[in-house]
Amino acid sequence: MDIESVLDSDDLTHVILIRLELQAIFADESRRDCSPLQLDALKSFSDLSLLALNKLNGGSMHLTLQRSVARLEGSRLYSYIYMRLDQPKFIDLNQMTDLKSIVLDTISSPRLEGLIAEQALRVDHSAQFHLELSRMRLLSDLRASDAAQKETVHYVVETDVESGWWDEITQWYEQEHLPGLASVPGCIVARRYLNLDAGPRSLACYDLQSEDVLASPPWLAVRATPWSSKARPHFVNTKRNVYPRVLL
Repeated sequence: MDIESVLDSDDLTHVILIRLELQAIFADESRRDCSPLQLDALKSFSDLSLLALNKLNGGSMHLTLQRSVARLEGSRLYSYIYMRLDQPKFIDLNQMTDLKSIVLDTISSPRLEGLIAEQALRVDHSAQFHLELSRMRLLSDLRASDAAQKETVHYVVETDVESGWWDEITQWYEQEHLPGLASVPGCIVARRYLNLDAGPRSLACYDLQSEDVLASPPWLAVRATPWSSKARPHFVNTKRNVYPRVLL
């Protein structure tokens, strides 16, 4: 089956994903981690966006902040913000346009501008700034045996799938790959979403106790199964990123 057959006009949305990219400013150009002030700015952005979105349509679409993560790459600061709908519902493209406008307005809020003015972040609504919102349908949600532990790292694998391979990849994820990774010591949550609005269409994400989990023998063993070797060559446009800052 192709992805076009999976996407449906009446798909329910479980999560609104906000992708935020900003230009970071550092006195020390060798810096490789986010400053506390930058993290405060991102947390304020997440909180203010959540508050503003929940006022839309009289609060009929209530959202909860599920996860907010950040990573630094060169002078660019990237953040993924997952906002979960308390009740999954259909959201049309016009509503998504409204949501994006609200989030863009949040960037100009006095509270956030105060943090930006302290040179934590530079927001330029051109090449220096990127904002994207996507409707996400939840496909799998597995809580690991270490679910009571505190996550410090968020690992994301986004990919499209070669034509005719969507069913096979989905079976691999649901029957072997996600359950296997969720059982690895140090893995707390393993989830997979279908992005209804943008590619890559498949987004698998993992909350981990530390980045060391990704190189542990149990994790590598799950990645090296015969079914994995069969499935992975049919990934297209794949992006893998580690977010070492989990704000929530």
